[in-house]
Amino acid sequence: PGTALGAATQLLLQCMQREVVKASSVAKGDYKPLVFLFTDGQPTDDWKSAVAMFKKANSPKVANVYAIG
Repeated sequence: PGTALGAATQLLLQCMQREVVKASSVAKGDYKPLVFLFTDGQPTDDWKSAVAMFKKANSPKVANVYAIG
């Protein structure tokens, strides 16, 4: 009965910041991750601020996000 969308978005951002290897002049980085978000469409927490933080951190676009509800 609901999705902790804010918590999930924060966890996604933390994992991406920790695990995605960025390209540099000496090493090839990871490709853009694909993120599939499955939800019942009823967030149970403060999702707006978490999504705003993700959008800010995902600029320039670091991941492709697909939401399926």
